[in-house]
Amino acid sequence: MVQKKYRKVNREVKRIDSAYSGRFLTQLAETTSGVTIIRSFKKENYMVKDFLDRIRDNLLSRSIMETVKFLGKLRALPLIPLDVPMVCD
Repeated sequence: MVQKKYRKVNREVKRIDSAYSGRFLTQLAETTSGVTIIRSFKKENYMVKDFLDRIRDNLLSRSIMETVKFLGKLRALPLIPLDVPMVCD
């Protein structure tokens, strides 16, 4: 049951991450190809703000994806027997 829920959440997080990555890369490509037009209309500040917003969204989706991966790995921890000696040094 837990594995089924994890797979569903993981699939959704990957979808969201892919969408944000695509938006970020699309803007990067369009900005670099249209830099002369952006400068001619004096829209540098607007483009920088929009670019930083997309970087923030992309980093947020990446951190959520990594957190879900980490939590997926943690779900295996209860399977480790507690009587196994652990090396702490």
